[in-house]
Amino acid sequence: MNQPPSPSRLRGELWDNMHYLFRDVNDRMVHASFTYGFHIDPDVFLRTMDHILQCVPVFHASFEVGFFRSHWKVHPRDVHKTVTFQEIADADLEEQQERFLADYIAPSEREQLRIRVFYHGEKSTICLLVSHMCMDAGSLKYFLACLCRIYGQISRGETPEKIKMGDRAYTAVYECFSPEKRKGALRQLKNINEKDDSFFPLTPEAEGDRIMIIRRKLPAGMLPEMRAAAKRVGATINDLILTAYFESLYDLAGYARDRGLSISCAIDLRRHLSGPAKESITNHTAWMQCRTPGKGSSPAETLDAVRESVAGFKADPYMGLHGLPLIGTIYNVLPHAIAEFGIKVVYDNPPTSLSNIGQLDDASLRLLGNPPVDGFITGAVKYKPYVLLSACSLGDDLTIGMCIRGNEEDRAIVERFFDIFIKNTRLLVEDVENRAVS
Repeated sequence: MNQPPSPSRLRGELWDNMHYLFRDVNDRMVHASFTYGFHIDPDVFLRTMDHILQCVPVFHASFEVGFFRSHWKVHPRDVHKTVTFQEIADADLEEQQERFLADYIAPSEREQLRIRVFYHGEKSTICLLVSHMCMDAGSLKYFLACLCRIYGQISRGETPEKIKMGDRAYTAVYECFSPEKRKGALRQLKNINEKDDSFFPLTPEAEGDRIMIIRRKLPAGMLPEMRAAAKRVGATINDLILTAYFESLYDLAGYARDRGLSISCAIDLRRHLSGPAKESITNHTAWMQCRTPGKGSSPAETLDAVRESVAGFKADPYMGLHGLPLIGTIYNVLPHAIAEFGIKVVYDNPPTSLSNIGQLDDASLRLLGNPPVDGFITGAVKYKPYVLLSACSLGDDLTIGMCIRGNEEDRAIVERFFDIFIKNTRLLVEDVENRAVS
């Protein structure tokens, strides 16, 4: 297949550099899996992905760091290195899924995206592993929707749509600001997130630790109950998930009730964009540090503290933008290694965090009209003692996940945390309902 011209280099942007900076904290991978009740046509799927690779050169580029600047070196695309197919027994899906998703793509590799389609019984499961340096969860949703549409277009013999590469510069989120607000954004030099030691109680790091993709689908009917409870008090599902996370961290780690804790929540900076710029392959994600003064006397009281903390951040017109101009300046004026050292002095990776990917749109994930029968997305593998809890919903199912590098004792700790999280979510829903009735 003739390859159209593509740029040979892409500029390394602030979020690329920040993900690379914390390479000793996490693996920077995003993981996804979706199961369909029919056999995906391998030829159509390969043609679909080849078209996407043609549109998005960062998927076949290696990240290179020079003395002063970083950049992406774009390589010729090869869809057969990006996409593979495997037939397995239906009973082996869980094991094969985790084995594939527990892999790692180094920044120096020529492909930053890997997909494997598993055929099992009458079903197909698409497993995807991609570098977070290429795209964030918002972009992944857009990518998946485009993949499904383009698969249908190619199946019908239509000209496939072009998937859009967005502006990767951190200043892209300022484009919709008024001149006055843009000036204000460029003055937000201080990192407002405080240093914190609210650690998840895993075992100490050891040589035999390995990557584990641990997830749990909440019991049937729980997500609709959460939606109803949230609606009663004007809260969001994210508020409820954060509250159950706080309550469960207190219970699992044995923190004193009067000790303040913080959990950093990933926020999509597309909230500052409008129009077509919201839908593209790019990377605009920051952190909101939610704090509680202590464990409430009831789950509903902890929810009140969470909502108060979140509301304070949401009222900020520069939410998620604090510190970016200073970090950008440091990368622009100093040699890369010195810039990394300077940024680490003022910027910490949050020890305990949440990425709520939110509701996955069933309609946009249909392949030839067939909705996924199951699916999930999880964030990066964190290295001890750091953790990231991911959450996403498909239909009326909510899946939580935690990707760690640990041992079987750590797996048991995470599974116990999931048990406690489900219990505390039930208690929170009951408490909210009782408060509403009284």
